[in-house]
Amino acid sequence: MKYVTSKHLIRILCIAASVLLLSSLTLSGCSQKTDTPSTVIHANTFASLVDGVVYHKGFLPTWNPDGNIYSSTPNTLCTTILNEPGEWSYLCPKPDCLHEDVMGMTCSTYIACPSTYISKRDRILTVVPEGHLLPVIYNFSGNGTLRMTVYDAETGEGFKKTFPYKYLDEAIYCNGRIYMGISDWGFARVIYYDIEEKKTVELDTGDIMTNTGLCGIWNDRVYFIDSSFRINSCALDFTDIREEYDCGVSALYDNDYYLNAAVDDGMLYIMRDETGNELDYEYINYGTVCAVDLNDKDAGETIVAEKVIDFIARGGDLYYNTWDYHESEPLNEFHTPVLFDGGNVYRFDAESKTSETVIENSDMSVRYFYDVKDGVILFCGEDAKMPFPNGLTNPYRYPVCAYRLDTKSLDKIYAVNVTTGGHNKEFYGDESVIADGWVKP
Repeated sequence: MKYVTSKHLIRILCIAASVLLLSSLTLSGCSQKTDTPSTVIHANTFASLVDGVVYHKGFLPTWNPDGNIYSSTPNTLCTTILNEPGEWSYLCPKPDCLHEDVMGMTCSTYIACPSTYISKRDRILTVVPEGHLLPVIYNFSGNGTLRMTVYDAETGEGFKKTFPYKYLDEAIYCNGRIYMGISDWGFARVIYYDIEEKKTVELDTGDIMTNTGLCGIWNDRVYFIDSSFRINSCALDFTDIREEYDCGVSALYDNDYYLNAAVDDGMLYIMRDETGNELDYEYINYGTVCAVDLNDKDAGETIVAEKVIDFIARGGDLYYNTWDYHESEPLNEFHTPVLFDGGNVYRFDAESKTSETVIENSDMSVRYFYDVKDGVILFCGEDAKMPFPNGLTNPYRYPVCAYRLDTKSLDKIYAVNVTTGGHNKEFYGDESVIADGWVKP
């Protein structure tokens, strides 16, 4: 890990400059009502790809006499160029900064989060304002309290905000607002945060709907699911609420089903997940995913796949993996490779209503997806064939993996060992030195 160097910053600026005109026109169009739908920017878990640069929540360094840098907790915003994996830099440009809040010194990239592990509730948004070369980064994290860390990579300024909610389930940017699906002790609701006015507005559904969850934004309407498993939509200002689709299953409080839904580019994807499908492998659940064309709802549902573990909708299509657990020949006395999805990823084409395999028989399982953009799939992966020097049996988890669809190549951009305590550990420096009983792969 290193500080932002002028060489690295120049390269990032060059990448951003190549798309400045397009980004400026797109986002300026999102600041006012137009005849065309607004640009929607999705939040991602842990990492976000913007114009060839990956922005993520990185690791806080601790001082060490031998000059090496060891990780502690993942509480610092960092960046890398996608084509140069491993060349990470802190977004904070101050060479003497500790990147934390200590002894009266505050770093604007430090994320004050009590959690020492990465979860799907930790998300990051990158938005390029009109006239900017570099994005403004909104990082959300929470472990009982939802916190937003805002950092402008161009000006070096930032601030932090705490919301009176516990967890973030989803975040989407549109028209100068960040729409969020949040939860609080099992109760969910949809809100938006107005960036310019710095205020929060909550969706009011009256007495009919108790719980709501954010599904997506399409055609200048916010789509959400209610506690009776109905898909609804409303205007961007939370007015004009109307029902769009009845999923036809029992309510959330019956605890018989959990339903997950996503709306993207006119397509609705519904995952019906029976709680009886909870598996022994680290509490992974699977369910059946169906597709509904919102432009032709009367046509009904199309089954995408069964035993789907995780999915992400982009460009109307759906990327997903399915349960396909199997063990390979043991690598040594301590480690037997395990793939819970067969190392495969599939894409459902919304137009043809058929699926194709886009990642086949790899040694990397997909824990969950982050983003699909410009022919690159970003996901959290687990390497099935990484041996363990100390006899541990936990899988190696790579929080940022990038798979390029054109070259069919996979990069493990960032490697983290998952210990039995649930903490992320990483060692920087001499690879021959053992840290916490293991060496950097």
